[in-house]
Amino acid sequence: MKFGILLSLGLLLAAEAPAATIVSRDGTLGLAVGTRLAVASWTQSDTFTNVNISAIYSSQQSTPGAGTFYLTDDIGPGTTAAANEVASVQLLNVPTGAALQTVFSGLTLGPGTYYLSLARDLPGVPVTWYSVSSPVVTTANGVNLESDQISASLDPTYSPASATSVFAANLAFIVTGDVVVAPEPGTLGLLALAGVSLLLKRRG
Repeated sequence: MKFGILLSLGLLLAAEAPAATIVSRDGTLGLAVGTRLAVASWTQSDTFTNVNISAIYSSQQSTPGAGTFYLTDDIGPGTTAAANEVASVQLLNVPTGAALQTVFSGLTLGPGTYYLSLARDLPGVPVTWYSVSSPVVTTANGVNLESDQISASLDPTYSPASATSVFAANLAFIVTGDVVVAPEPGTLGLLALAGVSLLLKRRG
């Protein structure tokens, strides 16, 4: 039993590195991206836990607006909620004034490509995502920021399934989290030996 506890504790201690920026695009606040669907995406080769995603957005008019953020592992025709959605959240009564706000928190994301999209809910006042000028891009090891995409019309069945085109929008967003690192084989071996030694001493 002590061997199991020792091994489990060792794995937990070796599994997560301190929280870090996975990918971000910051800079001088630019224009509101006036489109029905705006998409920022990145590709990561590692697994991250405790992932938080934020973006700069606000109501597009002088009254509170609405919209929906989606996080999917695909975008464009053929994308479905059942097969591709990681998370989604509807934004209601979003105030005016562009600000960095949390969109998703506490996610676990494995290796792959992820698409963060904002759909303007209609009818009503839409929420808009802001761009940055002279963007400063930060990425963790093994993470690549992909090209932004936009769509001028929304797919009526599922917004991320809208036909998109590549666009240099420079959407402002930040993704942070804890990288999950596979323990080194030597570390596992030492933990196993320590556990066996402890077990033999108890029996001796």
